[in-house]
Amino acid sequence: HRTNLEYAKMGLRGVSVLVSSGDAGAPGRTNEICSLGQGVPAVNPAFPGSSPYVTSVGATYLVPDQPKSDNTWQSPLCQQYGCVNGTKELPCNFDYTGWTTGGGFGIFDEKQTKWQASAVEGWVRSKARRPSSFKAGGRGYPDVSALGHYCPIVSGGQVMGVDGTSCSAPVFAALVALLNDHQVSQGRPKLGFINPVLYKMWADNKKIFHDITQGNNWCTESQCCNSTFGYEAAVGWDPVTGLGTPNFGLMLEWLDAQN
Repeated sequence: HRTNLEYAKMGLRGVSVLVSSGDAGAPGRTNEICSLGQGVPAVNPAFPGSSPYVTSVGATYLVPDQPKSDNTWQSPLCQQYGCVNGTKELPCNFDYTGWTTGGGFGIFDEKQTKWQASAVEGWVRSKARRPSSFKAGGRGYPDVSALGHYCPIVSGGQVMGVDGTSCSAPVFAALVALLNDHQVSQGRPKLGFINPVLYKMWADNKKIFHDITQGNNWCTESQCCNSTFGYEAAVGWDPVTGLGTPNFGLMLEWLDAQN
């Protein structure tokens, strides 16, 4: 409660706080071996990623070997080192990436916020698989996602790939910094606590986020479980990848249209 209060204060001061949703799926590091009973819940929200006063960021990976795709990435890095072609993304999952993006619903009296209520309600009403017991009225997370598998970094002068929501969260934070820079350049205020803005963007134009409609987070960093231990993606917001991954250009267009 004290931590949430401090995050809320930061938001009131115009600070955007972005947090990883976790790398051990919905079971969390509390339950890496998918155990039932002995007082360990099947799903264990990862705090502070489940705080209502931060922007929680999940992780996706670009599906390799998309021979039918006509999309070839042309960035200098891809030209020099090679990148996966195509645009199909899925949630990071133990079976494919060796770890699982986190998500679920807060349990520390963190009620669903009004800006995400309708988005979360859409998933709750869906037929997506889920645990038999979870706090549906709690704060749903993550809010958004970004690529978190084979993220290129430079270490010792060499390009190497790293994994985790500890990659996807700073990637999204960098985009927020660029959005703030754009706002300031136009004589407008920084975005501050950005969650209400993100959900309003999504409500106004679903194309602003690439919707990830397949996959689940009922695996951990150690193994895969079953749907008792996590959630399934669906159309719209879901507790696997949130609203989806961002289209930065459309985000800028939306901001400009508000002023």
